[in-house]
Amino acid sequence: MKALTALIAVTACLGVAVLAAPLTAQEKNPEAPVLQAQAQPAPAPPTQQPRTQQPRPQTQPAAQPKPAAPAPAEDAEKILVKIAVLDVDTIRRDAAAAKDIRDQINKYRVSFQTAIQKEEDELRNANQELTRQRTILSPEAFAAERKKFEDRLVDVQRMVQKRKDDLDKSYNDAMRVVNDALNDIVVELANQESLTLILRRDQTVLVAKALEITPIVLERLNTKVPRVKISEPGKDAAPAKPAAKPAK
Repeated sequence: MKALTALIAVTACLGVAVLAAPLTAQEKNPEAPVLQAQAQPAPAPPTQQPRTQQPRPQTQPAAQPKPAAPAPAEDAEKILVKIAVLDVDTIRRDAAAAKDIRDQINKYRVSFQTAIQKEEDELRNANQELTRQRTILSPEAFAAERKKFEDRLVDVQRMVQKRKDDLDKSYNDAMRVVNDALNDIVVELANQESLTLILRRDQTVLVAKALEITPIVLERLNTKVPRVKISEPGKDAAPAKPAAKPAK
C-alpha cells in the first residue's frame, strides 16, 4: 500500500514536470520540416602538385686559352741558344804553360826544402846540446839558453811559412797569365762560332762530343802562351808574363 502510494506520487510529479516543460518548435508546428544540423564536411587538404624538377643550369666549360701564335722566324733566331762545353780542369792540367809553371815551382820548392832541412837539423842539434847542458848550467843560465832556442825555433817556423806563401804567390801570379789568355781565347771562339752559352764540364752530367770545345781551346792556348816565366819567390821582381817565343 505504501509502495503504491509512492508510485502515484512520483507519477504525479512527472506529469507536472512534463506539463511545465516548454514546447519545442516541432511540437508547436508538427508539419514544419525538420532542420537537421548537418555536419560541415572538413575542408579537403590542398592537393599537392607534383614537384617538377627544375633543370639545373648547365655550367659553361672554362674557356681554353688559345694557343700562342708561332713566333716569327726572326724572333726564333733571337732566342736560339747555341751551347758549348769546356773542361777547364783539363786545360789547367794539360796546357803547356801550366806544365812549365809547375816545373819552375817544383825547382824552387826543392831548393827551399833543402834550406829548411838544414835549419831543422841545426835545431835538432841545439836541442840535444841544451839537454846535455841542463845538468851543468845554473837554472838562470839554462833558462836563458832555453829562451834562445825557442826564439830560433819560432824564426824557423816563420821562415817555412813565408817560403810556402812565396811559392803560392809566384804560382798564382803565373797562372793568372794563363787564365787571362784562356778567357781571351774563349771569348774569341764564342764570337767566331756564335756561341751563346758555354758550360764548365764539371757542372754537367752528360755531354755530347760535338759540344766539346776543349781540344780547340787547348790548341790555341798552347800556341798563344807556350810558357810563362815566373818571378823568383820571395823577391820583388817583375810580375810573371808570357815568355818570348823562340825564333823560328
